[in-house]
Parts: sequence; C-alpha cells; structure tokens
Amino acid sequence: MNQDTLFKSFLENLKPGQFIEKLGDIIPDIIAVKDTQGKYLYVNKAFLKSLQITKEEIIGYDDLQLFGAELAQVYMSDDQKVIQGIVPNIRTAELVTYRPGIVRWHSTHKFPLLDNNDNIVGLVLISTLLQHRQESSESGAMGSISKAIDYIYANPSKSIRIPELTKISGISTSSLERGFKEYFNCSPAKFITQTKISHACELLANPIYSIAQVGEMSSYPDPVIFSRVFKREMKINPRKYRQSL
Repeated sequence: MNQDTLFKSFLENLKPGQFIEKLGDIIPDIIAVKDTQGKYLYVNKAFLKSLQITKEEIIGYDDLQLFGAELAQVYMSDDQKVIQGIVPNIRTAELVTYRPGIVRWHSTHKFPLLDNNDNIVGLVLISTLLQHRQESSESGAMGSISKAIDYIYANPSKSIRIPELTKISGISTSSLERGFKEYFNCSPAKFITQTKISHACELLANPIYSIAQVGEMSSYPDPVIFSRVFKREMKINPRKYRQSL
C-alpha cells in the first residue's frame, strides 16, 4: 500500500469534518471552501477574524453578498477559471478585505475540488498575508530585502525609486528584483504600489480626509493619476470604494 492510499484509508475512517476543521483553525492563513456557485461552504477562524463576522454570516453566501461588487467580481472571475477547468490552479497577489475598511495584499492559491468521478464540485483557497519576517537573525538576501521592505512600509507618502532601495538594501538592482520575485511574487515597483494603495484604502475609511488628501498622503499629488492607479489595482475608483465601506 503506497503512502497516498494509506492516508486516504485513514481519512475515510475519521469522523467527518475533523481533519479540515481542526487543522484549518490553527493555521494563521485564510482558508475557505466554495461550491461551483461561489457560495462559501467552509471558512477557518482566520477568515472569520479578518472580516470580524460569525460563521453564520458567511456560510451559504457568495462574494457579491459580502464584499463590494467590483472586488467581488475579481474574486469570482478567478474562481470560475478554476471551477470551469480553464486553469488547473491559480496563484495570484490580490487584495483581501478586512474589517473595518482595511485591505491587505495576500498571495492566494486556488485549487479545484473533485468528486469520486473527477468532476469539479468546488474549490479551496489558501490566502497568505504578504509580509516579510520580522526576525533580527535574518541574513543574506532576505536580510537585504527586509531593509527595503521596512523603508517602503515606513514611507507610504513618499515617492520611492528603485535606486533608493538598492542603496538601502546594499544589493544590485537585479538582486533586488530576484529577491522580491522569490519572496513576494512581484517586482519591487509593484510592491511599492501595493503598499501605497493599501495605505490609501485605510485612509479612505476615515471621512475627515478628502480623496485628494488621501492621494497626496499616498504619494500621488495628482488626483487623476491617483484615481487611475487606485482603479487599476482595486478595480474600483477611490470614491466608489469609500462609498462601499
């Protein structure tokens, strides 16, 4: 009996629900299972904590009922690519909604779930917060990348250039690019933009700031450019995003 068969036999003898529920609730990453209609069948404690809702408020509902229409359409479009078998799985950087009015960039993996006849009956998603490790013992490439990340996080209102990051991190541009791709699955420029837009989303949740002020505080003094970049990343303009909160 091979290892896969042995584990499958073990699971079949378990009381239903134990494995995914016990394991899922101790994992800090967001985990969810959806059916082919996009309705949530299972979410772990990390997902409930991020949205600050109860299981009764999410199970049986889809993204359109839980999030703003524009963000929901992005989530559901990727879901359908997996459910329809267009792609075998998806790994993408996406904005995940937290409450109240906060978004965070996550690396999200989506995989199809099959029945005994190999028909796709749903999907599972695992979403990990994109952040670097806060460890004093970091060394080598990750230690250098961490210096750049710290600088980006500390200066959301500053226009940051790649040469600044290479000087701060003490590595070449090519090494910086490779490091961000390896650890965050994106370029340094993309990470800078993601951090600034995430910062802008938090500011938009506070009505004391005008949209123009939010743009300036996120290093986009030109309102037109701010709106264009925000919509490119969020699939919704800043005004509509604020109204959706």
